[in-house]
Amino acid sequence: MFRYHGLLLVALLLLFTLSCRAQEEPPASFSISGECLSALKPLAAWMGATVTWAAKKTSVKVALGTRALTLEPYSVVAKNAQSRPCLLPVSPVWRDGQLFVPVHAVADALGVTCTPLEEGRGDLRLMLRDRNLTLPIPPVAELPLDPAIRLPLLIADLRLPVDRLATSKGISSQIRPYLEGFVRVAKPVQPALTGIANSKALRLLSHVPVVGGLVSVCQDAIGTIAGTIGVARRLVEMDAEYLAPIRDGFAAARDVATTPDAAMVAAARPKWTAALAAAEKQRALNETAGAHVHGLLSTLNIIEAKMAEFRKAYPQSEHVLSLGPLLRATQDLQVTVGAHHWQMTTMQGYFLALLDATAPVEGPEALTENVVK
Repeated sequence: MFRYHGLLLVALLLLFTLSCRAQEEPPASFSISGECLSALKPLAAWMGATVTWAAKKTSVKVALGTRALTLEPYSVVAKNAQSRPCLLPVSPVWRDGQLFVPVHAVADALGVTCTPLEEGRGDLRLMLRDRNLTLPIPPVAELPLDPAIRLPLLIADLRLPVDRLATSKGISSQIRPYLEGFVRVAKPVQPALTGIANSKALRLLSHVPVVGGLVSVCQDAIGTIAGTIGVARRLVEMDAEYLAPIRDGFAAARDVATTPDAAMVAAARPKWTAALAAAEKQRALNETAGAHVHGLLSTLNIIEAKMAEFRKAYPQSEHVLSLGPLLRATQDLQVTVGAHHWQMTTMQGYFLALLDATAPVEGPEALTENVVK
């Protein structure tokens, strides 16, 4: 008799536990740049993932089984379990003392299914084995029209830590290590590609499709590699050249947030204009760099396919080579160039919004009509 009572008690406790789990509160979430972000700590707890912070919380590693993702606040570059960089759709941000992370990216990296709950709605559903969680995403609120309220909200953009960017040393430090790694791997490959393109023996066999196709694409790759190195280096140089106006623009935003009066706004506007121009120029060059890297990746993939055919037909040839390391280095460079593009685009929108919000109504004398009094 007591055994049955014990079993009944266990069953009731299990039912209560499952009921509590079904009713558990979803982590706080919101939408920014069209992406859903959720508080990392409760999100990871629901997934059963471990969260390990680096010193001073400069980065955080989220792991579930053999899968992992390392994120940095305010950076769209993350690292997977193999320490390879990957590009996030939006950066993790601090809000109310919690780190909010892009849900889709974290879920995908950890093997958790993430899908929209309904067509046309922002709510998401997470599924992990036999469990699921609904994340209600509040709609994005329209910014108020009152300049006294609107301007401080624009300055406090969650994606851009104004205090840090006002004293930043630039973001070229993020690109430089991957550029150097790319150059280090590409240098020994360039003479090998030149050897294939200029080989008299291979030219005599150029009528053979497997040989002719390889020679042709190797000729293209030589110039593409050199062009990619050149434009990526220019991107790093330009970041240093235009660091001062961008840094001054954020410093001016910080000053306006501290002292929101018409005189401070009037002094800030020329700095925001210069910062906007600097961001636009870097973004334009970045798009050129991105096109070079994308073109190089396409070319390298074609060479890999042609080389596989060539290796099969001529296994003893001195011109057989593997492009695996160069492909990986190019992919890594593409991620960091993409991160630079995201940051320049975000900064461009930021300074443009500040200028629009503080634009004089009729002229300089009307500035006080639409700035914070």
